[in-house]
Amino acid sequence: MTKKGVIKNEKGNVLIITLIILVALTFLGIISSRMSSIDLLVSGNKKIYTQNLFNAERAAYHAVQVLDSTNLSESPPDWLSRILGELTKDDVMNDANWDNNFASFPNVTTGTNIAHAKYIARHTRDDEVGESLDMAKTKIRAYAVYGRSDMFKGKSMVEMGYRKAY
Repeated sequence: MTKKGVIKNEKGNVLIITLIILVALTFLGIISSRMSSIDLLVSGNKKIYTQNLFNAERAAYHAVQVLDSTNLSESPPDWLSRILGELTKDDVMNDANWDNNFASFPNVTTGTNIAHAKYIARHTRDDEVGESLDMAKTKIRAYAVYGRSDMFKGKSMVEMGYRKAY
């Protein structure tokens, strides 16, 4: 008499279940490796964006320091747009103007290691300060200062306000 046990009745079911589990684990491995490569691309893009943003901000701060240490009434920098309407915001936002050194956008080179960072400032308005009968009124001039960085096929631009009385 032969015994029919549990093992003798399965007839290859364990092999099929093992193959299904193996295929599922293979798909899980492929999906997780693709997700990790996408995460690496996203983190690389974020790094480029952050570097460009900080370089653009540093360029704008550099321009503000130059404006702050310069006597703007006697010898303004040549990159400063002093006449209202001379350099519009559309001119500044246009990529082609930055690439062609429109209005002499200077590179940040003095005392910094910023690659591909430029800056410009444009005159936005004058505010008068003082009494109405005062003949020697001081004018507060407002400027929009722009810093821009374009490294590794990424671009960032920072705009900040600057006011100086003279």
